[in-house]
Amino acid sequence: MHGARRRAPRFTDTGYETLLYDAMIGDSTLFHGADNVEAGSTVLEPVLEVWEGSPAGLATYPEGSWGPDGVDALMAGDGRQWRRPGGASR
Repeated sequence: MHGARRRAPRFTDTGYETLLYDAMIGDSTLFHGADNVEAGSTVLEPVLEVWEGSPAGLATYPEGSWGPDGVDALMAGDGRQWRRPGGASR
């Protein structure tokens, strides 16, 4: 079958198995090309530079929390507030 894509045997069909099989047979259709990676870098570099130069930096917060402390002030700035499930408090 000319042009038909060869598939990995269907014992299980996870994304990793397909990706690894494609890598082993040299099928690069599921992989990003260097030009795509470079384009992504071109878009993200300015964002990273702004965060790096910002006095506040990038706000971080613990996993499972309601986010950084500044989010309440951000929402209150134009009269809004977060709704938390079940009336949970910060």
